[in-house]
Amino acid sequence: MITLTELKMKSSAHLINVARGAVVNERDLATALATGIIKGAAVDVFRKEKAHSPLFELDNCICTPHIGAMTVETQETIAKMLCEKIKEHKS
Repeated sequence: MITLTELKMKSSAHLINVARGAVVNERDLATALATGIIKGAAVDVFRKEKAHSPLFELDNCICTPHIGAMTVETQETIAKMLCEKIKEHKS
């Protein structure tokens, strides 16, 4: 887990976490964002999914609910690929 003391970034930097929620300490990231240690963040994963995070309150943090890529178009593409794989398997 990356803590505030380990965060060695320029104040103009943006942190993006789409890996795992526990990779970044959310409270430390919220402090870094609120105090200008870093400029912004985008987070798609949280330590506790479906729980409130201090990051939700910040204007310089974009938070998505771990389904950022689940658009209608993506789901249609996945469905087509799955159908093709099933057809290939039956042959």
